Amino acid sequence: MGRLATPAASRVQRFRQNIGTLAYSSGGSPSINVPQSDYTTSFDILSAQQVVVGATAPVIAAQGAFGPINLVQVNTNGSRHPFALSGYQTDMYDRVRTEPYASQRTAAPIVTSTTNNWINDLHVPLTLAEDTTNGAWYTGDTTLQMTLKIGCAAATAVFSTVNGATIQGSWTVFRECFNATPPNQNAAWLSAITWYHEVISQGTYALSNGTTSIDLPRDQDYQRIFLSLYTGNDFDATYAPANGLLVTLDLSINIKIHPFDTVSEEALLFEQVRTYAEQLGNGWYVLDFERIKDSVRDILPTDTANVQILRLKIASTSSSNSVDVITESVVDNPFAQKWVAMYQAQNPSGATGTAQAAA
Repeated sequence: MGRLATPAASRVQRFRQNIGTLAYSSGGSPSINVPQSDYTTSFDILSAQQVVVGATAPVIAAQGAFGPINLVQVNTNGSRHPFALSGYQTDMYDRVRTEPYASQRTAAPIVTSTTNNWINDLHVPLTLAEDTTNGAWYTGDTTLQMTLKIGCAAATAVFSTVNGATIQGSWTVFRECFNATPPNQNAAWLSAITWYHEVISQGTYALSNGTTSIDLPRDQDYQRIFLSLYTGNDFDATYAPANGLLVTLDLSINIKIHPFDTVSEEALLFEQVRTYAEQLGNGWYVLDFERIKDSVRDILPTDTANVQILRLKIASTSSSNSVDVITESVVDNPFAQKWVAMYQAQNPSGATGTAQAAA
């Protein structure tokens, strides 16, 4: 026999585990408990969605096939949400994070007088990037309660003209997890769980006919900031994203340093095509601090000792326009503290505060 690929003591096993089904319920929020075992790194939400169409076809609203999912949310202790976006927002995020992925399987047929199978699969990551386990959660910790929830939109939000169409079906949830020793016994996995990766919406902001200032949270490291400009409301059938609503964008630190300095819409769209090999949906823009793919070298730090103001200024064309601001950021994971303390107690010499040197 030849040499084994990895010594026995260093091996971990990657699993793709079916953890259950979430049934569509108009206006409801079905959830599923994440198994309390192993290290969890991501979820895949795979659709078994049907739309029943009568003799007259409905008119699909701007969210397309992702309209039935108005929220994808990962919940942990203390009402923390490592991930919380709508289905449509999640798809846009996936396209950026895992380019050149471009929702190739997504489908929303509306053939009349039949039951149509829609495809609105989603990937929900917990790690900083696809090629790392940094940001993984040790769900083998029995004091940690993690759930995955979907908020289901009613047909009136999915279709701008319903015409009697109905929605039914479900989603199957798969978990990616790694089987390994507890983090207090493994410096590399201890390092991985010390990162808290968060992808959330900071809110919806009404824009003026002119320049609007939005102050963003500090004391975190930003990987990306996403903007969605539109008219109407973002979670119903009036949502109308469009290019041309943004004139310029400026991001400043303490109103002195400008990582993005009065950047035009065209410049943002051009960089988007060069970076991700596609243009995202209308009205979508990305401030991407990862100059090197899957690297955190160029992230934007906003330590409160040095950063008093992180201000986003958007020049727009009308007071009827709105923007959703979505942030992807990283901080120290408070849920890892007890495992760090246990590791240091067992390894008093040479133990680091976060064990990140062992990664």
